[in-house]
Amino acid sequence: MAEYYRERDTEFIEYTIKHVLKNILEEKGYLAVPDKTLTDALADMHLITQAHWIPETDTIQLSSD
Repeated sequence: MAEYYRERDTEFIEYTIKHVLKNILEEKGYLAVPDKTLTDALADMHLITQAHWIPETDTIQLSSD
């Protein structure tokens, strides 16, 4: 994650979590992980983590109309 933040702050590009996960897996030797596997793994992770997401203190409420 430190590398992600360093790149984001120097390149001014915020990569998707899928991109970050793919790069980490490649560094660990998993060079041909299918896209669907990455997508499914991240969907499973988000099922758990979304329950703990909270809005930032400066979030502006938007109308759904």
